Amino acid sequence: MGTITLNGGKTAIFFRSLCNIFMKKFTTKKMLLAFLFFVFVSCFVWMLDDIERERFRLRLSKYKTLPSRIVGNIPLRRTWTTKNYRRPNTSIPGVIDDILAMEPPPYLPDLKNPCWYEKTHRNISKRRCLPYFYLLGVDKCATTDLFSRMLKHPQILYTKAVNSKETHWWSWRRFGYDVFINNARIQHFEDYLHIFDPTSEQLTRTQIFGDGSPTYFWDFTGWPLIPQNKGLKFPRFLTPHCIKHLTPNVKFIIILRNPVERLYSDYLFLIRNNPTPEKFHAGVLLAMKKLSDCEKIYGTRLCLFNKTLHMQTQIRLLIGMYGDYLIEWLKVFPMHQFMIIKTEEYKKDIAEHLRKIFKFLELTELSQSELIRISSGRHAFERADEIKRIGPMLPKTKVLLTRFYSSVKLKVSDILPDNTFIWN
Repeated sequence: MGTITLNGGKTAIFFRSLCNIFMKKFTTKKMLLAFLFFVFVSCFVWMLDDIERERFRLRLSKYKTLPSRIVGNIPLRRTWTTKNYRRPNTSIPGVIDDILAMEPPPYLPDLKNPCWYEKTHRNISKRRCLPYFYLLGVDKCATTDLFSRMLKHPQILYTKAVNSKETHWWSWRRFGYDVFINNARIQHFEDYLHIFDPTSEQLTRTQIFGDGSPTYFWDFTGWPLIPQNKGLKFPRFLTPHCIKHLTPNVKFIIILRNPVERLYSDYLFLIRNNPTPEKFHAGVLLAMKKLSDCEKIYGTRLCLFNKTLHMQTQIRLLIGMYGDYLIEWLKVFPMHQFMIIKTEEYKKDIAEHLRKIFKFLELTELSQSELIRISSGRHAFERADEIKRIGPMLPKTKVLLTRFYSSVKLKVSDILPDNTFIWN
């Protein structure tokens, strides 16, 4: 190697002499090897330090990690505390929780709800619980009326959910969705548990609570955001898979109404800008055209699970296609975990339906007088006088929708072959 030439005073001469001595002693090859050795040692020391930090963190948290397990081809995380009960990056805005990668907690055997204890950041044990049952839906089929009466059973507790009923977490909140919205704040699994925390702390052996969000039954539009569906053209995992992964023995209640009447009731409930039967008819025609155009390209299943299509059709025609959604639930859960009732029959004899529901939920049987007391009173969300003055849908709209939903009725009757759900 050559020498370094510097111009200047005594300091420059001294520095030049020092550099020349150094470069004569160390060749380029030796300097490169020394640099590589330094990098290797630095990485090794950093690794040891990281391992030691992890050991210290585990000692501090005072819980033992469990060996990783595999469900299908989904690797499960191996912790029990809520902080680590989800993927580390799920606290980042815009990133949803990876439910299927969570390790199901060790549930307590003496409670009906799936509950467990976990350590808080202050090293205090806290009981967390998930719902014992879901009232899956459907919107405008008397879910609010039914749930409000169910809450009058002394063994069903209130929660911090809206009306002690709805969270919409599995269908909307965890994806940052809402009705006609796809860019709201993402709510995490911790947010969902927090809704039930006060109730979870006071649960006894015989008491339960549930989630009555009617969108769970039909809204699978968040499927592209589920990590295990990444890159897939068709959904492999939907809400039923996520719920079963954490709570495989949960119970479901579904209440179905004539889809024609349901749709008009839904329109009058949601539309605030001077609703009329004529506007409803025009909206139905537009919704049918959009669905038909979508089906030509993607097929019925993908269109039903398409958030854009749902947002573009304010007449929510797709919700009434009960059979398609019911099939998805029954692919994952056995029929004995469901109780499916008909709105029209429920309104005729509320007390008897409540008796069957309480029995299905394995609750203490109430006396007939108690059931009658709970069943009495006004129905929830009875139409106001100004809505009643709008009048019924146009006869031609009813004929159009009856034809459209005829295949839906046949599909439901094939799944539930007792002719109960054949609406006239």
